[in-house]
Amino acid sequence: MTDSIIELDTSSRNRRADFEAASYFVLEPVRIDWGGTEILTLDVVGDDDLDEQEPSLYSISLGLADRPALRHAWEFKDFSQAVAALQEIHDRRPDARLFVSDCHDEQGLEILGDDMLLGLIAAQAERDQRRVTRDREWRWLAEDAAGNGPPEGRNYSPFFAAIAQALPER
Repeated sequence: MTDSIIELDTSSRNRRADFEAASYFVLEPVRIDWGGTEILTLDVVGDDDLDEQEPSLYSISLGLADRPALRHAWEFKDFSQAVAALQEIHDRRPDARLFVSDCHDEQGLEILGDDMLLGLIAAQAERDQRRVTRDREWRWLAEDAAGNGPPEGRNYSPFFAAIAQALPER
């Protein structure tokens, strides 16, 4: 692959073997600092980076049944790159399960289907239907992705507006 985001073709044999052995992969929005790792929400990554020593990012970790503490991760500052990496992982490993985890649902939501962006939107929208304080923007994205958006459009925040803009291209 010439345009690989996860760059397994140039990785060590061990990293490639771990990738092949992984039974699942998890996308998490995190900030890593001296005190540990803080799980955030997908829409705040990058907004809180006042200190370049502790930036927030999107991390994709792999799950190995025989070594649960071993977590190779890819890190992305951009949400669209993280989703593209998930898509590449799905394309290379369609047998592996994919999850998204954030501070609202640290157990993770499974991303289903062949299109990782649409699967991620559906998982987040379904979760938001069950929450007491619902985030309407994931539900709006799900409606828009299904072609059920209002003709006048939506008043999305910048993070969600960028996702909505990518939907017609799918």
